Amino acid sequence: MSDTAYLGIEVDSGGLKKGGRDLDTFAAKGEKTGSRVEKSATVMTTAFKAVAASVVITVAAIASMGVMIPTIAAFETSVSKMGAVSRATTSELKAMRGVALDLGSTTEFSATQAADGLTFLSMAGFSASESMSALPAVLDLATASGMGLAEAADTASNIMSGFGVAAEHSADVADLLAAASSRANTDVSQLGEAMKFVGPVASALNVSMSDTAAAIGVLSDAGIQGGMAGTSLRQILSGLINPTGAAKTAIKDLGLTLEQVSPKSNDLVDIIARFAEAGVEASDALTILGDRGGPALLALTSQSNSLRVLTGELDAVDDASKDMAATMRDNLGGDLKGAASAAQGLVIALGDA
Repeated sequence: MSDTAYLGIEVDSGGLKKGGRDLDTFAAKGEKTGSRVEKSATVMTTAFKAVAASVVITVAAIASMGVMIPTIAAFETSVSKMGAVSRATTSELKAMRGVALDLGSTTEFSATQAADGLTFLSMAGFSASESMSALPAVLDLATASGMGLAEAADTASNIMSGFGVAAEHSADVADLLAAASSRANTDVSQLGEAMKFVGPVASALNVSMSDTAAAIGVLSDAGIQGGMAGTSLRQILSGLINPTGAAKTAIKDLGLTLEQVSPKSNDLVDIIARFAEAGVEASDALTILGDRGGPALLALTSQSNSLRVLTGELDAVDDASKDMAATMRDNLGGDLKGAASAAQGLVIALGDA
């Protein structure tokens, strides 16, 4: 009895409140999951609701499986690594830990995975505040694209660095990548690889990220994907900025001026349209842009109208990543993952208490 009484005195009320909130989340996940399962198996529904309804049963089950301490230890190890990599102050580390816990309780990613996500962003050079700002969008991108969290964080951070995008606009990057991958024959990983090669040049020439993504999408539809799409598009941009003597002659022979095809003063979609209208042929394209840029120019001019349509679509893709992620989560598998993450959050909260 004395041990029990002592435990009751020492329990931190803040931790218990957090545990209560996580229990509510876990119970809600259980109710939602149970509702789905009920359509096919009433027995599973009853069992899941029974587990979710009682904290005593939940904690006892977790403890009996011997996972409570390893769960807490894994999370704290990730937090320690996050602190070391990010070089966060004590207050920043506390805030980052809180963000990881909150996202772990409200998404299908666990608190440990969320902490790892903050570490990945820190490794990319993001400050503590920037990492916390960017992480929700990165989680949505990972879900929408089916990528691992590490790859999603690496892809998004590379593109943001290449185009000089601030952390607070990470959701815009996630929306663009998710939308482009759903409208062209490419995926987020391939888009990220392409952007890695062309991004710095495009950004320096003030070619927007959406215009760049649209061009990569059209090239991908033509079978020029990933790094090849990025290097090909980079060759187009650099070749038109600094054309050779032969290229200048070929452009003039097409009835175009250097000013009309310069990425410095024209939108990419308009440049491609002008080349298409001028009837550029293989010999012209190869003379102007070489073996790498020439075929890419021909692929883009052959789909000039498609490029204009896709460019327009990618200019307005607000919440695309968030909406796609919500759709991906809205199923039994997503519910089960969410319930598991909420359960981990409950365990950690009780450990804090």
